[in-house]
Amino acid sequence: MKKIMTILLAIIIQFVNAQNFGCKTNGFIPITPNINRLANQSQIPPSSNTPHVLNAFFTLFKDENGHTFVDGSENNQLGSNQQIEGRFLECVRILNIQYNPYNIYFKYTGFRVENTSDNNVQEISGSDDQWNALQFYREPDALNFYFVNYAGSIDSTAKIGGVESIYSLIYLMPQNLGFLTYVLTHEVAHNFSLYHTYEVGSHYPDIPGNEEIRVFTQCERVNRIPNDDPSIYNADIAGDEVVDTEAQPLLINNCQNFIVDPSLVNCYSEHYLSVTPGNYMNNSMLVDQCWNFTDGQITRMRNYIENSSTNLGYLSGLDSAKTDIAALYEPFDAQVIAGDVISINDQPELGGAIVCRKQIYRLRFQPGYQQIFYDVNNGPVSQTANEQFNYDNSFDHAIGVQIPSISNQIRGGIGVISSVIGNCNFESYESGTIYSMAVLGSMNISVKELNEIEVKDPELYDKLMEQYYYILKKITTSGAKVEQAFFKN
Repeated sequence: MKKIMTILLAIIIQFVNAQNFGCKTNGFIPITPNINRLANQSQIPPSSNTPHVLNAFFTLFKDENGHTFVDGSENNQLGSNQQIEGRFLECVRILNIQYNPYNIYFKYTGFRVENTSDNNVQEISGSDDQWNALQFYREPDALNFYFVNYAGSIDSTAKIGGVESIYSLIYLMPQNLGFLTYVLTHEVAHNFSLYHTYEVGSHYPDIPGNEEIRVFTQCERVNRIPNDDPSIYNADIAGDEVVDTEAQPLLINNCQNFIVDPSLVNCYSEHYLSVTPGNYMNNSMLVDQCWNFTDGQITRMRNYIENSSTNLGYLSGLDSAKTDIAALYEPFDAQVIAGDVISINDQPELGGAIVCRKQIYRLRFQPGYQQIFYDVNNGPVSQTANEQFNYDNSFDHAIGVQIPSISNQIRGGIGVISSVIGNCNFESYESGTIYSMAVLGSMNISVKELNEIEVKDPELYDKLMEQYYYILKKITTSGAKVEQAFFKN
């Protein structure tokens, strides 16, 4: 069976490599008419020093029996919750690496696994029925990434200017890392207001008074010389509404300058000119060595994050997903786990012992950008790139975190303060061993293994023979050991 699943998965992966990526977006951001368009275009540079942080939440959909189409494959990374979270942390790592150069960050806020047979969920249609079905699973105050149990295509979909995107879980397979990198970057850019570079259709509302401007904005004109007359120049209000991306058709390009087929024309019968290759918002999945956003696209994304709003309620602007920069300095998961034994107090009459342990604070930090950890009193804490998001603190100090790409500031005490605390609990005995000898130092030693009933017997000592030397070892349910050596008169 495992061999059959491996073969089927190999076929699916071949399918991924052989198919053209498709993206089905939902909605648009209505344009408010502006008499003096050119003078009012935003001039905020893409290198703005203001960092923007957005929460990211992930949902994996399995079938009604809790299975996926990759179950049984040799490289299945979705078998346990720990594996699933590992793949979603990889998504967060990718998003941060891709968007950190533009001072945009993502804060991992968790994941869930849902079992459902709802066909409206388990597809990638981008239809209103699908988006409506997914509202039941939507996590508030976060960008929502839905990975569905669907192998019918490698399409993905997102809401323009919204907070949701949908993917096939085939992208989570480790061998599809390059595809995952592209689709995450592409779909999140849609959430950040970017359209496809080959976008067609006017974004002016279909209302009285907009008839003429809608005619002039059905697609992007080739002319790149600014002019207030939309019948001549419309790069800022048509197509992708970004002036430094050329007018272009849907294409699969390579990393060479791309000359469009001269027979292709836009909706105004204008012939396309040269196109800069590798733009994330065309069809560039296989062109990883030259993937890019233009400065105009970066500016548009940052401006939308900063001022996101829409007068179409179903889009849901990004305001709900934004969070404070301080969130990046906090662990996404903090657990108190049992550390080394400090002391153990035998309670033979109760069949156990009071065990006191150190407490270790396990602080898990997300990947995707450099983090330097400090003992705020004593300097840097040595951590490797892998250890930095699974940091165990078992000694008394407060952790400070520095993210050099944001600032040189060391932030401490923001949910990451740790200290050694003795935690004492009663633990029952579950096994033990008695060593006995008549003469101290003799090699003639008797050994008796104690079961749970015997080791808990409050009369255990009384039942031992007199005039013998003993070593009594008792082990609690957590593995703590009590050892006593004595001579019974």
